[in-house]
Amino acid sequence: MITVEELLPLVANHLAAQRWYDHDGPPERVEAADSERWLEGDQDLWWLLVDAHEGDRHLGCYQLVLGARPANQEHPFLHGKSGELLGIVDTDGGPVTVYDAFIDPPLALEVLRRIAPSLEAHSVRPLAVEQSNTSIVYDEHVIVKLFRRIHVGDNPDVDAVTRLTEGGFTHVPDQYGVLERPVPAGRPDAGSVQHLAVAREFLIGASDGWHLALASLRVIIADHLESASSGGDFGPDAQRLGAITGELHTRLAEAFGTSTADVSAWVGHFRAQLDRVREHVPAEEISKRYDQASEIRSPGPAIRIHGDLHLGQMLRADSGWYVIDFEGEPARPLAERIAPSSPLRDVAGMLRSFHYAASVVHHERGDEEDASALVADWEERARTRFLEGYLATPGISDLLPDEATLELLLRAFELDKAVYEVAYETAYRPSWVGIPLGAIRRLLA
Repeated sequence: MITVEELLPLVANHLAAQRWYDHDGPPERVEAADSERWLEGDQDLWWLLVDAHEGDRHLGCYQLVLGARPANQEHPFLHGKSGELLGIVDTDGGPVTVYDAFIDPPLALEVLRRIAPSLEAHSVRPLAVEQSNTSIVYDEHVIVKLFRRIHVGDNPDVDAVTRLTEGGFTHVPDQYGVLERPVPAGRPDAGSVQHLAVAREFLIGASDGWHLALASLRVIIADHLESASSGGDFGPDAQRLGAITGELHTRLAEAFGTSTADVSAWVGHFRAQLDRVREHVPAEEISKRYDQASEIRSPGPAIRIHGDLHLGQMLRADSGWYVIDFEGEPARPLAERIAPSSPLRDVAGMLRSFHYAASVVHHERGDEEDASALVADWEERARTRFLEGYLATPGISDLLPDEATLELLLRAFELDKAVYEVAYETAYRPSWVGIPLGAIRRLLA
């Protein structure tokens, strides 16, 4: 009904409108890197990888799954879905409407069959959340993550979960299937794997740690009680999260091995991030702290880490806590995200998350007289209990430096994370930039 050549003119403007496209404005040129028609007839289903270009600059390779149906027919699933509509194309067989296939239930079910052929499903629900990929829930028990920006090689979210599961780590959702495809002949890295999508257990009724932390903070303020005395005490959960994070790191070390830490490379990344926001932060004072970190001689080994660990990446279901989303911080280059690092980078991410939660609720309830003291107590208790759980993990001491070095290195990673947050908030949520700036002042004190 429709060809790739007819689809491509619609793609540039569609890319520019998507949250997962990480450039401003439509690309100057879009070319098909790979394609396959998955269904043909009254409804077409096309899988595409497209290269986006701006002049001679390659902006990235992106994955699309597109549906097409006759434009002269009524399609109720398109109502209110202008953001997923690419346009209408005149073909030899008549005009057709082209759209993101995941809003068309029969086509979305076909995508699931391509990823996990043994699974059966009947209902489809795209997740309406802002993220760098696309997630779809099937029958409320399976969730598919379709990766939008495609890189050659193993996707860390697939690779890490596969190895952790094989190693007996039980705090990740079950994995049901992976869609992968080799780079086609004639392209750089031809034959190398590309991970395109993954199907996993959907933890129905689960709550993420971020929202549980906010709920806890609101309760302790409503109770006018310090955390340990309130029904909203988050301390036990924080300690459990620490223990799970510790086990995560020991399992990752077993699965991927350890390597010699390169402190100079870590500090180099710190300084590169600092240079991006130098005008917004006390750069010279931060740089002095990085100078101190650069003198560390025994930082412990480097391991594969989660890379973007925070409360939102931890889900609590009836069966316990689970870790999700191993792709790392989306604003960092892929090579940096999967490079071995200190496990303290993940620890710093979780500690920063506690501060964010406390700051958000403090802003909500700042007019209440004791709110400031209560949220400060909550954060300190969460930090303390998390570190207690983490440091008590069997085998974790083999991955960490001595106590004095640990404190210095952890503070450096927290500073780097706060500087990264300044860059993010300045770009996307300027009204929030005071949160990481406040943390930087505190870390420098």
